[in-house]
Amino acid sequence: HYGYRRIVRSVLPSIAMVLITSVYSIVDGFFVANFAGKTGFAAINLMWPAMMIIGSLGLMVGSGGAALTAKLKGEGYPKKADRVFTMLVRFTLSMGVALAALMALVAPFVARWLGADDEMMSECVLYTRLCMIGMPAFLLQMAFQSFYMAAERPQLGTLMAVISGVTNIILDALLVWLFEMGVAGAALATAASQIVGG
Repeated sequence: HYGYRRIVRSVLPSIAMVLITSVYSIVDGFFVANFAGKTGFAAINLMWPAMMIIGSLGLMVGSGGAALTAKLKGEGYPKKADRVFTMLVRFTLSMGVALAALMALVAPFVARWLGADDEMMSECVLYTRLCMIGMPAFLLQMAFQSFYMAAERPQLGTLMAVISGVTNIILDALLVWLFEMGVAGAALATAASQIVGG
């Protein structure tokens, strides 16, 4: 029986995953603001929403794809469901690579459109381009959250988000604070944590 208790148990891990994923920008912001300056802090906060729009496309594919694969399995077509699942994973990865390359290319225009001034432009572009390294994996992480729910294992998405978040915190501390890499360190820490999650 699928009652309220089971719905809550299924939904809470997804909510936790989204909240933990938002920690990426908070942790980056903390370390950059304290160890790299206000211009870098402004740059990452300006560009983060644009990158999250790209990341949300993975959640979109996962939501629709999980419903489709679950429907096919429930109707007694497990092999077809497996093929659809494989196609969706490949599509998400391909879309991630294409959008990351496009975003890296148009980062200066997006930064200017979002209101970046000349002082912060270079840091906006640097942060965005380095974060795009992990974007295909981040799309997979977002998509798999829905697939985990369809497989009745929503806690796996939360676990991966926690591991990714801890990776981000540790690498931010090392790269931004210890090695004084500034915005580049924050971006590399985010990209690495996205790859771990993906």
